[in-house]
Amino acid sequence: MTYRIKEPKSIWRLSRVPQFHGIPDHTLIRLARRRTKYVVPDRWSAIDLILKYPVPIPVPYTITERKQRGED
Repeated sequence: MTYRIKEPKSIWRLSRVPQFHGIPDHTLIRLARRRTKYVVPDRWSAIDLILKYPVPIPVPYTITERKQRGED
């Protein structure tokens, strides 16, 4: 099943989300495909799917553990 965004307002809203600006298109599309199993045709569809179905990002240490290790 292909996921597409049809409203220009949605694309404008997604283009203003700063945390995705530095991530290449192919990476966003790959993440969205793996998380949702949709066919993702473009960057905007990928960002929308990632926001709707959050992708957990592993954190190696908690803040407390980092402070104890002297990393912070």
